[in-house]
Amino acid sequence: METRRPVPWLVAGRLGGQVGTFLIPVVLARVLGTDDFGAYRQLFLVFGSLYLIAQLGFAESLYYFLPRAGQASGRYVGNALTILAGAGLCCALALTLGARPLAALLGNARIAAHLPAIGVFLFCMLCSSVLEIVLVSERRFRTAAGAYCVSDLARAVLLVAPAALVGSVSALLVGAVAFAVLRLLVTLVVVGRRYRGGFRLSRPLAATQFRYTFPFALAVVIDTVQAQAHLYVVSNQFDVATFAIYSVACFQIPLVDYVATAAGNVLMVRMGQSPTDRPLALGLWRETTARLAYVLVPLLALIVALGPDLIVFLFGTRYAASGPLFVLASLPILCACLPSDSSLRAAGDTWFLLVQGLLRLVAAAVLLALLFGPLGLVGAVVSTIGAAAVAKVAAVARVAHHLAGPLGELLPWGRLLATLGASAGAGAAAFVLASAAANAPRLARLAASGTVFLVVYLALGARLGLGAPVRELYRRCGALLRRRTTERTGRRS
Repeated sequence: METRRPVPWLVAGRLGGQVGTFLIPVVLARVLGTDDFGAYRQLFLVFGSLYLIAQLGFAESLYYFLPRAGQASGRYVGNALTILAGAGLCCALALTLGARPLAALLGNARIAAHLPAIGVFLFCMLCSSVLEIVLVSERRFRTAAGAYCVSDLARAVLLVAPAALVGSVSALLVGAVAFAVLRLLVTLVVVGRRYRGGFRLSRPLAATQFRYTFPFALAVVIDTVQAQAHLYVVSNQFDVATFAIYSVACFQIPLVDYVATAAGNVLMVRMGQSPTDRPLALGLWRETTARLAYVLVPLLALIVALGPDLIVFLFGTRYAASGPLFVLASLPILCACLPSDSSLRAAGDTWFLLVQGLLRLVAAAVLLALLFGPLGLVGAVVSTIGAAAVAKVAAVARVAHHLAGPLGELLPWGRLLATLGASAGAGAAAFVLASAAANAPRLARLAASGTVFLVVYLALGARLGLGAPVRELYRRCGALLRRRTTERTGRRS
């Protein structure tokens, strides 16, 4: 069923499963020893790298092709599933046959025995990566939201429960594989019912998909290498316990990815429906940017104010050293406010994504070489921040070219500055309160400071002209409540 408000539905679906996903590393950090937790992070670092690279752009390409496909939709999905299955099988074989060299590269020979299980997990997750993409591309936003929520919660339960009961990485991987197999079965059922007779392979369409995805796939490879190179370097140069501390510092708040991904995916679909309407595309870009900033900028301000306390509260005192690094590593949240990749993919400009990736890779390599030696872990974090900033500036300039508008008019400067001002004021108030209550219990201090942050942000936002989004949120919630009440009353009568 189509909904007129797709982003809130998709964000709600991701947020529904966020609690479980967010708690996976938090719980594992407490039930596993530091070395075992570090091994878990190394294993899923390998999975995360290959999962992004091995998709070859075919899963994400469905956002571009399905809104335009008509009766050929099933063939596009069939092509994507076939390519993903082949890539997953190759990765599983490589992880099994090359387990020892890869474990040596990561500086932890113990994980070699676990890499074949990661290969099975990867195969199933690659094949099932099309599930939510198909639902969103077909404008079945509510169903996609439900799929996101149920999948994330199931993954959390099946990963954490075995590890908590047995206390080992092996048990965690058994749960991970069980989850991945179940998700793959659901994907095959959903896709099979949706396309039925139209679900088949097509070489001409596969060639079209490949031409679209080839530069995008290369860009993903380059982006993955540069984004995760610092983690591999730290894993190779330090012991497992230090890597565990560093990986906690690189912990990402799931809300950032959920909100940015949902907004970017919907932006792609809407731009794809009117690809030649540049004024409409510019309006969609500005509105998406403003809404992303309204959520993500205050989140960053809250992390700056309370980040070290939050890390200790979540992961325990063993990871206190991760706190300051976590604050520093969170700065790229600002880049997520600009949905440049989605806009470029909607315009079919995947070759520039390759150029952007190369630029970011070079910047990351240069900064890592210059800063890692003298600054250690801090240098590794700063190299990723600098590379992200350089690439984002180039991407936004390219978006301005496609939208045929001056760079100065591309951003909603008034709303962005108001959001930044309200966030800075709220962050300062929260920091002052947390410092004054340094001797209070950590949970009480975080709760009080977070409440003050929210109140001050909303108050300053209203004063600076940001009250409309808040009023719109209340209006939507009230309308939903009234509609549900009417439906229940009607059923009872």
